[in-house]
Amino acid sequence: MDENEDPEEPKAQTNIIQFNHPSSEWLREKSDLMDIKYSTAAYQLWAKCEIDQISPTSLPSEVEAGTNTVFDCLSMLFTGSKNSAAKIGKELCKNFSSKYKILQKYKNYDFSKMSRENKFLDALVFADEPNDFHFEFLAQWLQVRIGIFENGHWKRFGNWTISDFKTVTVLLQKEEGNYQIVLKFQ
Repeated sequence: MDENEDPEEPKAQTNIIQFNHPSSEWLREKSDLMDIKYSTAAYQLWAKCEIDQISPTSLPSEVEAGTNTVFDCLSMLFTGSKNSAAKIGKELCKNFSSKYKILQKYKNYDFSKMSRENKFLDALVFADEPNDFHFEFLAQWLQVRIGIFENGHWKRFGNWTISDFKTVTVLLQKEEGNYQIVLKFQ
């Protein structure tokens, strides 16, 4: 994401991004990074994603039922069950606290120069709900694109300027405070 881009502002894009399914090796690597156990059930869930390309006008038509939080969704995508949701939340908090500088300049904050004792940073680390800063951190930390469809438009985190065949994209829909995994577009 561009350092000055606000993910809440829809940006006119003409490019279409390739949706890439992860390999089992990639899922294992990212699961290890989050200190959770990969399961082949996660690979089976990704196989249900019938998405080839993502455009700014793509609209979700089918989602995976049974998830409420973003951590439920991530747990499902990496383990095939919601059992690791709390662990992922704790790992996010721990890693955000120590690796926040990977955000560099984001939303008019220069994290590369921010002290760990900063009150704003403390508020982010101990926030009750994940916010744009957390999603951008997750995208950088896991080296993925994250798209969240909410209120009729996409919020994008990570690098959406280059379409390649390696970067995995996590697509979620948020409705009434609940997150779901996007499986298909209209």
